[in-house]
Amino acid sequence: RRLTSSWKPSEAGMLTPLEPIPSIARPAAARLVLSNGLTVTLEVTDDSRVFAAHVLVKGRAAAEPPGRNGCAELLHMLAGEGTRSHPGASFQKALAGIGGMLKVTDDAQIPFDDIFLSSDYTYLRLEALDELASSALDLLREVLSEPYLPAGDSEAAFIQAKNRLSARARAAMESPRESARRLLAAALWGDSAAPAAPLFGLPDTIEAIRSEEIRAFHRRYFHPKNLVVGINTSIPLRQVLPLVER
Repeated sequence: RRLTSSWKPSEAGMLTPLEPIPSIARPAAARLVLSNGLTVTLEVTDDSRVFAAHVLVKGRAAAEPPGRNGCAELLHMLAGEGTRSHPGASFQKALAGIGGMLKVTDDAQIPFDDIFLSSDYTYLRLEALDELASSALDLLREVLSEPYLPAGDSEAAFIQAKNRLSARARAAMESPRESARRLLAAALWGDSAAPAAPLFGLPDTIEAIRSEEIRAFHRRYFHPKNLVVGINTSIPLRQVLPLVER
């Protein structure tokens, strides 16, 4: 729509104000902390009919065990492969059933897809159709609380995930931006400070991660008290709040 000035010329050559521009209604919003310690923010807007849940996991580099840099990224990769209730192909079927899209890691091939990349936290997002918000929240709960994690070090999915992460770590080592970030953090806080750690780990630290370590890390890192979930939807607050609190 073409924008117009809020002033118009009068017959006497003076500027007189037009009618006041109507104020734009602010989205309805709420913030709550559930009984399990999970922090949830809600924003309701009519801009779209997409239900989007953004999850911020606090800590990242500081939360990783010593000598196991890359643990957080590896956990995210595995969480995107399926859950105990929906392993393998059934997870993709469940995701398609809600018209969903799940982002658990950044795509190095997409420019600026790493907008949320930080040593302070990790990020994942689930989007679905508004009318299927209840099912979307159920699937998000599975991803966070019961991802399908390897029972042993020799599981093919675990080995493949570690190999993919090692390739990403090697690429990051050649990135001028990542090198500059680590050098600056080391100069400010020291080489051993969490912000100076490689975000994707190093090939040797990734190789050292054992399956029992990733399971223990999941219990601590994806604990509700360590999560902040932000939800955007067009569903009225009085309807979406019970879905979140149940």
